[in-house]
Amino acid sequence: MLFSNLIIIRLLACLLACLLALAHIKEDKPHIQITKYLKVSRTSVNKWVSVFLEEGLAGLQEKPRGGRPAFLTPKQREQLY
Repeated sequence: MLFSNLIIIRLLACLLACLLALAHIKEDKPHIQITKYLKVSRTSVNKWVSVFLEEGLAGLQEKPRGGRPAFLTPKQREQLY
């Protein structure tokens, strides 16, 4: 349960940072100023803006990532937390 709550909090924090960046860009603030304020890379801000312009808010949602499959089953992970 705790594990899933932490993931939700992380996703919300990322979405909030994206939305704050977009709000600052709408106010014509320079990207470098936004990166310093949000403490993220310029690459992240540029990516968020381009994804938003192409896909809208739906594009800012977390996408599945590649990598090695999970070692633990969902039930085993739930028992850890």
